Amino acid sequence: VSFNYHMYGVDVGSLAVEIAKHNGGKEEVWKHGNDHGDRWFNQSIDVNSSVPFRVRFVATRGGAFKGDIAIDEVRFGVCSNFVGPCLFEDGMCGWTSDGTGPAWQPEMGVDHTRGNEYGNYMVTYLTGNETTESAALTSPVVPADQHHCQLLFSYTVPKEITLEVYANFSTGRTRIGVLYNTAQEYTGLNIGNTSDPFTIQFVAVREGDLPASGRLYAKIDDVDFRECLPLPEYSIDYCKTFTADQLKVLFVKEAPVLRGQDWQWKFQDFFYPGKVYTELGEDERGPGWLDIKWDHGLTGHYRMGHSGKCDLELLRTVDSCVELANLDGVLGSCSPNAECMSSPSNPAEYNCTCKPDYMGDGYSCVPSAADGEQAPVLPKARCDFDDDWCGW
Repeated sequence: VSFNYHMYGVDVGSLAVEIAKHNGGKEEVWKHGNDHGDRWFNQSIDVNSSVPFRVRFVATRGGAFKGDIAIDEVRFGVCSNFVGPCLFEDGMCGWTSDGTGPAWQPEMGVDHTRGNEYGNYMVTYLTGNETTESAALTSPVVPADQHHCQLLFSYTVPKEITLEVYANFSTGRTRIGVLYNTAQEYTGLNIGNTSDPFTIQFVAVREGDLPASGRLYAKIDDVDFRECLPLPEYSIDYCKTFTADQLKVLFVKEAPVLRGQDWQWKFQDFFYPGKVYTELGEDERGPGWLDIKWDHGLTGHYRMGHSGKCDLELLRTVDSCVELANLDGVLGSCSPNAECMSSPSNPAEYNCTCKPDYMGDGYSCVPSAADGEQAPVLPKARCDFDDDWCGW
């Protein structure tokens, strides 16, 4: 079972999840307490039961009225060996310190999860006498699938420490990131092909003499994995392609969206899709702005025409594909000789696809060559020059 939860206020008590079996047994399988800040969190729990059961959410109030608890987006699904997220609020979640250098250990203090002094994170202190020292924090084994190919986490490292991030496979070790001199930033790194099991390893490295204070540390918090979403084959520059009126037609309320070409908001979306919450012209920031509610629960304001920038693009559902098809004569709209078809690599994604007896990229379609004829040279509707010159 997975769910989102929100626990905000100085007087928050606790939220627990209980599994009640039909034979009368009851087990508490998860519990969190105290103020978590004004934000939503996602939690997944494996329920091992061979008999029917019910899930009970039990909220307990604190000593006064300044505390609210909410739940949302409760889902049941097939259990898997999914690793993450780990907020380090109730332990290390199977992560281990390698023991050959300074240890990583849980510590209470202001963290990324809760944003107050009741939070917990992982920390290592590199304060030895050696000129060079390092500390490694290693994940449990992550199973082989594409649900774990993007690593998200919060980190803090001073200028004297380098944080190296590795993915360890049976065939070798791949360094996926090197981070420097940052105070509590949430970031993401692509792991790459995860068709084989692997572990993630954070290695904090100090080289040179200690500063006068003699106190250096690195922190890790809120580690999670995300599924790699396939990138659309054609990325449309919405601000250059469509007028303000056409954008209003496309980005209606509840339209599904993803981050787009002009995105500058770091990890506010947590790589999730979202939906239009207020339509163009209705956002409190004025014309050219949209209010988006992301699937992880948070909302935000994003440019869709303001200063010539478009932070978003439509998630390629059948509805958004049809909308593009109906914008006749606009660069980026489907060809009249195309139809909206599900992508073979991702059945949930729809793209403009040339009809039978036509060839092209869906935005420009011409009749296919008859037997014995030379196929016409068809320029691509847009060329990013990543894979070839597209005939240029």
